[in-house]
Formats: sequence, structure tokens, C-alpha cells
Amino acid sequence: MAWLPFHVVATMTSTLRRAVVGYATIGGVVLLGMVGLAAYSVASDLIAAQPLPWLVEVVEMGSAIAMFAYLPYATLTQAHVVVRLIPYRHATARWIDRIVWGLSTGAVLILMWRMGKGFLTQYNATWTESTFILGIPLWVAGAPILLGLLLWLSVCFQYFLMPPAQP
Repeated sequence: MAWLPFHVVATMTSTLRRAVVGYATIGGVVLLGMVGLAAYSVASDLIAAQPLPWLVEVVEMGSAIAMFAYLPYATLTQAHVVVRLIPYRHATARWIDRIVWGLSTGAVLILMWRMGKGFLTQYNATWTESTFILGIPLWVAGAPILLGLLLWLSVCFQYFLMPPAQP
């Protein structure tokens, strides 16, 4: 991103960071909501023998949303396992990192393309699949997942153009 002025790059980076952190926070709230529902279901089962029968459906959808909300944050903070075969001070290691970020960007792009295609297929179908008990269409979880994939793609592409500093 050397062709862009520094203030433009800094603004793009800080905006992306705020969006990623905000979306990860939303994913955390969804996860805490699922924990609260599970605790309520266990308590109601112990007290009144009436657990929430639809809890599994909500946990399935919520887990997917929370996971895809956290992936961009994990990438942004570099919370992934890294194996260094070459010390980072060598130019070869920096080029390897750039290649890896390019491959990551491609993999996320393919994942986003296929998830988007599946989302549109489910959304536009005359008969949609839905959860068994609540009857929630499965495409409902697709929109937040696609947003998480878009943020993840943005982080990977930014690191491909301008790799993060390494220790």
C-alpha cells in the first residue's frame, strides 16, 4: 500500500480494526447468550423437569455465528500458531509470509464464494430448510457468517499488501 498516503492507510487500518473488534464483541455476546440459555435450560430441567427443547438449534446457529465473528479478530491479533523455520530478519522469511498471506486471502475468498452461493441458494429457494422445532430458516445464520468472512478477507488482504511486523 505504498502508493497510498500514510493517513489513508492509517485510517483504513484503524477502521478495519474497530470493525473487527466490534464484530468479535458481538460474537462474544452471542456466545454468552448461548451459555445463559444453556444454564437456564439445565436449571429448569433440574427444578421443573422442563428443559428448553429448542436449545440445540439455537446453539448450533449461535456457535457458527460466534466462530465466524472471532476468526477475523484471531487473524488481526495473530493469535494463530506459527512455526518459524527461517529467522524473520531474513528477507526470505518476509517473502514467505507474503506468500502465506496471499494463500490465506485466496482460501478465505473461496470460502466466502461458496458460503455466499449456498446462502443465496437457501434464501431464494421456494422451499427452504429450517430447524426442526423453531422452524428458523437456515439462511438466517448465513448473513452474519458472510459478514465475518468479509472482515476476515479484509484482514488477510491487508496483511498480504502490508504484512504485520514480527518479533
